[in-house]
Amino acid sequence: MYAYTSPAITTLQDKDFLFRTAPQAFTGTKTYIAFQDSYEAEFEELPDVPYTDMAYDATMILALAIAKVGSTEGS
Repeated sequence: MYAYTSPAITTLQDKDFLFRTAPQAFTGTKTYIAFQDSYEAEFEELPDVPYTDMAYDATMILALAIAKVGSTEGS
């Protein structure tokens, strides 16, 4: 079942040439390998992709910003 019911869109979705993409971090970097190793040590499996690595990055950016300003309060 397609999310879109328009005949034009469902016809396009049935074509062989249609493909989709999803975000994923660069997997060969030191930081990604550290993330993957930590995740595997904690959960005894590799992280699901996509999005798990992106959620980790977003959380770390937030944590670093909070640490830099020393607060979670807005101005």
